[in-house]
Amino acid sequence: TAICFANGHPVTVFQEGEWMVVKATDTNDTLHFKTLGAIFGGALAKEAAASSITLQSGTVGDIYGGGYGFKNDDGSINYGDATGNPAINIEGGTVSNLLVAGGQYYARSREAEINVKNNVSVAYLFCGGYDEGKTGNTLETAFDDSNNRVLKTTVKMTGGTITGYI
Repeated sequence: TAICFANGHPVTVFQEGEWMVVKATDTNDTLHFKTLGAIFGGALAKEAAASSITLQSGTVGDIYGGGYGFKNDDGSINYGDATGNPAINIEGGTVSNLLVAGGQYYARSREAEINVKNNVSVAYLFCGGYDEGKTGNTLETAFDDSNNRVLKTTVKMTGGTITGYI
């Protein structure tokens, strides 16, 4: 399965025949995937402007508003931070696993927005980031010290179904 990074560009995701298409709405660049495992609004291990991701049809495994960061063998960190406010709009289709307001692992965002409407299906909705306990964060970690964080997430759900949990 493929992983796609929007690198801060606003993108629309939709199914066209047997292909999942990711189209950057500011440049009209398109990518085609047989299977889209995950899409990130941000970048891989670098800072990027916040993106908007709109899913119109088809199935995506995971959608992250932010980026993806990692820790190097020498202990240094390459953050996948979003410099603005990520926005995710689910208008059609299915998110078969995670819908995450922020990024994965070493990724930081300030505010995020998730809108879900129409007859869609989302398995698991996370209002923060997703780090699986791999970044050293604990429940006592202060926000400014957190390696994976979202200050505030607004969720508006006017349709659809959460099949797992929030």
